[in-house]
Amino acid sequence: MKSQFTGILFFLLQLSLSAQFGEAFTVDYPQRLRIIDSIYTSFLLEKQSYSAIHSNLGELKELANLKKDDISLLMYSVLEQRTKLYEDSSSIDQKVATFLKVVHEVDINGHRLIEAHALLYLAQILKEKGRGGTSLSYMMRAFDLANNESGNEILVPQMIALRIAGILYLLGDYPKAKEYAIKSFADKMKGHRKMLSYDLLSQISLKLGQYDSSSLYIKKCIEVYVQEDTTRPPIKGWRGIMYGYEGKIHYAKNEIEQAIPFFRNALPILVDAAFYNNILSFSIRLAESYLMTGKTVEARALLPTMEKAISRNTDEQNFLDYYKLRVLLGEKNQSVSRISVVLDSILFWSQKINQQKDQNALIRHEMDFEIKAYKEREEELARNINRQLFIRSVLWKILGFFVLIATFIFYYKQKQIKQQKRESQKSLEEAARELALAHEQLNDFKNSLIEKSKRLEILESEVELTANDQDLENLRVKTILTEGEWVKFKELFERVHTGYFTRLKSRFPGLTQGEIRFFALIKLSFTNKDMAATLGVGPGAIRTMKSRLLKKLDLDGKLSLEEVVEEI
Repeated sequence: MKSQFTGILFFLLQLSLSAQFGEAFTVDYPQRLRIIDSIYTSFLLEKQSYSAIHSNLGELKELANLKKDDISLLMYSVLEQRTKLYEDSSSIDQKVATFLKVVHEVDINGHRLIEAHALLYLAQILKEKGRGGTSLSYMMRAFDLANNESGNEILVPQMIALRIAGILYLLGDYPKAKEYAIKSFADKMKGHRKMLSYDLLSQISLKLGQYDSSSLYIKKCIEVYVQEDTTRPPIKGWRGIMYGYEGKIHYAKNEIEQAIPFFRNALPILVDAAFYNNILSFSIRLAESYLMTGKTVEARALLPTMEKAISRNTDEQNFLDYYKLRVLLGEKNQSVSRISVVLDSILFWSQKINQQKDQNALIRHEMDFEIKAYKEREEELARNINRQLFIRSVLWKILGFFVLIATFIFYYKQKQIKQQKRESQKSLEEAARELALAHEQLNDFKNSLIEKSKRLEILESEVELTANDQDLENLRVKTILTEGEWVKFKELFERVHTGYFTRLKSRFPGLTQGEIRFFALIKLSFTNKDMAATLGVGPGAIRTMKSRLLKKLDLDGKLSLEEVVEEI
């Protein structure tokens, strides 16, 4: 009944809530975690107010408490603290510290996927707050957790690795970027995601001067591309990107004539797909290639394409390369003011890029510092564990010593116990003998009463023939069990059935002495006839007494007197 009520209550609660999180509790983990995460993400995408998000998360907490779901409660704590991180940037360090306490609680409880989720949340927010190095270190920790969690279908570690590789590439740490890019491969990675991995590996290899590897990854990217719907944005633009990268590989190898066709083939596809950064980058490389082969007219013909793309460009290096190309294309022959604008632009973007390089170096330093700090925390944890193991070893030795002492004491005590047992056995045997004797005496007493009852019965039948009614009545009320005999009987009864009278009085405190005797005779299995003779009453009186006792003791219809006697 209770379980039915709980089920009804849960149903009604789900109806009363907005049912945003209700769906999550219809499935088991890990799907439940995925649904909770996606619902929270929808709150952010819908740009809900923080108060609304807190309110919605309250629904998650209620459902988790109702279902007694500790894992969902931990997820609630993480998401609640995540929301607070967004609310006020002025106290970000304090809020990060509070967030990490929640993460530590998750870690203690051993829920690695939730911990990985939490660290990715933190990494995202820190990146938005300009803490790139710290952000990256937490992202790497999240990757380790997700990658080492068996049966993980929620957080794809390969996608995390791809994100890390992309950030490291932008920071200029190409060796480490390649390390994580390689980790991004998996059989489950298909289509667009797999193309991203090959594309990034190709670019990283190019930066490292590994031209053959770069070309190989482009070819693998093409193999995936041809299996996709090439008419679907953004897939259709990827053909142009791959042409352009092939061109860049030849360009880097100083194979200029081979590079030109790839750049030329890339541009129309990219223009159609509106990939402006790629349009500008490959146009510049193509124009440079034309200049290097003496085709100045062809190079200048690319300026309208570049000017259209530069207004929508977001890559700082493209800006710098564009203005440098302008100089190469003869800008120096123009007016002083025109030259000044171009040179100022070159200076501006050079400084901008140098500042970014300095910033990237700072971020890498911050990342290295955080990773070092993390390793130090891990080492400190390991040292603490080793100290605990040492202390545990010492404690085990001390315990072993005490066990030895305890063993000695145990055997000494066992010897004493055996001696006590022998003495107790003697006492028990003596008590058993006394009990057997009491049984025998009680049976003899019982048999003597029954024998007296039989003699009285015979006498009654003889007297009945000659005596008057008064004499016969006097004979019938003759009591075999006198007060003196009752005292002796009671003593023997108590020796055999120890504590019986005490238990009887405790259960039925209103019993009279006569009723107590009645119970004792029932205990000894006296027949109604024998009881009547023993107590000096007629057989009908015995039946009446039983009936009255049943009513007095409120046992009518529940138990017989014989059953009550056996229970006591």
